Amino acid sequence: MWFIQPVLRNVSKWMLIGLLALAVGGQWFILQSAAWAGMVVSYAKGATLTEAINKTFDGQHPCPLCKFVARGQAHERKQELRLSPKTDFFLNAVFVIRFGLRPFAGHPFTRSFPLARREAPPFPPPRLA
Repeated sequence: MWFIQPVLRNVSKWMLIGLLALAVGGQWFILQSAAWAGMVVSYAKGATLTEAINKTFDGQHPCPLCKFVARGQAHERKQELRLSPKTDFFLNAVFVIRFGLRPFAGHPFTRSFPLARREAPPFPPPRLA
């Protein structure tokens, strides 16, 4: 059973990386890369590799997957534009001017380091038994 814990830790790390990639739009990068690879392979069957690469990236010959990715990215941009004014509601100017953004404003300032001792250390030093 000792070997399960490292495996679960690695699985959880990869799941977190995957979820973060999806959160920032990594699925479009993966799909677009797959589309480009497929286009290069299909165009290389009838022409040289240089011509296939030029035809893939010239923008004049998009494949269905490229069109799907473009529509998906455009749809996400529209949603971001629609949602962006509503996401900043808690940082309006009135709040900043009236109350300020000081963290721990209600707590008194305390030092994080201890004060120096005022009494002298015992002489001779105590002996451990």
